[in-house]
Amino acid sequence: MISRKVHSYIEKIDSNPEEMWKEWSDLLKISENEAKKIVKGSNTKETFNILFPSQKDRLVRRALKDITVLPDEPVTGDIHRLIRLPGSLHGGTGLVVKILNVDELEKFDPYT
Repeated sequence: MISRKVHSYIEKIDSNPEEMWKEWSDLLKISENEAKKIVKGSNTKETFNILFPSQKDRLVRRALKDITVLPDEPVTGDIHRLIRLPGSLHGGTGLVVKILNVDELEKFDPYT
């Protein structure tokens, strides 16, 4: 997943160089001319291999930042309430867990 994201940055520059040079040079902390030399005539793997370790690190960190998904804050500290499997029974009430859409909510009777 991370390598795909890194490759997508490089491919994006190849496909739209005029708009991407600035971002690429800012990310790698190099001049636009240096960025153009790195990418020109290379495939994505060669381009990545040409980079210095610190530049690779910046690129990978950027990819991680872009693909990271943070979990929602828990509403309750009780881990048993966080996930209820549809069709399972509630431990305290014995009611069945059921998935509802908004239209069904008003006429829903939990006891039937």
